[in-house]
Amino acid sequence: MDDIDWEDGSSPILDRIKNHPVDGIREVTIEFSESPDSAKQKPIRRATAEEKVLAELVHKVHLLCLLARGRIIDHVCDDPLIQASLLSILPAHLLNILVDSKLHAKALSPLVHWFHNNFRVVSSLSEKKSFHSALACALEAREGTLEELAALSVALFRGLKLTTRFVSILDVASIKPDAETYESLSQNTSKVHKGNIQHFNADG
Repeated sequence: MDDIDWEDGSSPILDRIKNHPVDGIREVTIEFSESPDSAKQKPIRRATAEEKVLAELVHKVHLLCLLARGRIIDHVCDDPLIQASLLSILPAHLLNILVDSKLHAKALSPLVHWFHNNFRVVSSLSEKKSFHSALACALEAREGTLEELAALSVALFRGLKLTTRFVSILDVASIKPDAETYESLSQNTSKVHKGNIQHFNADG
């Protein structure tokens, strides 16, 4: 309310009401139980040095895991059996695109449309398996996750002797610690340690 500047003014309608009172008009009073300034603001908690170190470690480990997964996928895309299986279901007329020495993006359009029409994207499956097995299943069922279909397309282009790179976004955990998140984690960790100590003492 302190940021609002009030200015006195006159209204023609109110002036007419004062000069010619009308029955039924009553005085209205507005009361505020508390001012906005009285509301308590949540204190800002800054991350400790230990939480910063932990956030940096999580960031590095997560990045290494994503890079390792990328190398695994890239290696599976070079599997000769998967490449041969993809080429076996490819229409013969699409194999002729390799005859043209001046290959350009427009010439690959029919190949991309064929892949788009013959493979369907599905949500991620709950069953856990190696990526090689998951890619083989996706090829057999002609459906898979976005990651699996992207890898299949890379394997197809590589099977056609086209230089192809598998590209993935590395959505790494932030290197900046979230104070509230690490506070809850530390509380949960302390509870677990406390429970283990109590359990150990009870067994002793």
